[in-house]
Parts: sequence; structure tokens; C-alpha cells
Amino acid sequence: MALATLLCWLSWILVLINIDPFVANLFGLGFFYVSFFFSLIGTTALGLFFMYQHRWQNKAPLFAYVAKSFREAIFVSGFLTLAIFLQGEQWLNWWTGSLLAAGFILFLSLIMSLAPRHEARSDYSPNNFV
Repeated sequence: MALATLLCWLSWILVLINIDPFVANLFGLGFFYVSFFFSLIGTTALGLFFMYQHRWQNKAPLFAYVAKSFREAIFVSGFLTLAIFLQGEQWLNWWTGSLLAAGFILFLSLIMSLAPRHEARSDYSPNNFV
């Protein structure tokens, strides 16, 4: 995961060096935003993975930390990439930024509310109707 993130950052740096944003066509700007998006996904996922692993200290298998960190990294990276795109087009002001942040918070709240809960109740038994 760290090697893929490093390669994504190198590709973003190559795009940044070789493409002039003032004369770039749609493909040039697309490469910029896509490589930036993937670089942010990798960096954010690594940071969240180590944070979750340190916080819960092996209470869950590693794939659970990886899945959760990638899912959240995709949302955060999408938000930041969209904000940078809006700023690049000079469409980002306090109003659109507030709408973007509110939409991001509402979307994450929806995703978190629809996620299945895996906590086991200690007083649960099949014959306990109370």
C-alpha cells in the first residue's frame, strides 16, 4: 500500500512538472486531478490505517482496518479533489464551500447510518423477549 502511494505521488509530480495548466487540454487536467485523487487516497488510507491499528490495538483483523480506512479515504479524497477542482475553476467561494462541506457531512452521515452494526449484546439470547 505504501509503495502504491509513493508511485501515485511520483505520477502526480510528473504530471505537475510536464503539464502546463494554462494551456493543458481536458486530458492534461484530467491526469492532474486523477493522479492527485489516487495519491490522496493512498496517503489518507495509510494514515487512517495506522491510527485505527494504534487505537484499537489488534481487536480486529487487519483487513477490517484496511477496508474501513480505504472507504473513508475515498470520501475524504473525493471531497478535497472536488474542492481543488472548484478552486481551479474559480467556482469555490464561501457559499459553494459551505454547500460542499454540508453535502459531504450529510453523505458521510448517511453512509454511517446505513452501515451494519456488529456489536454483540451481552444480555442477548434467542429466548429473551424482554
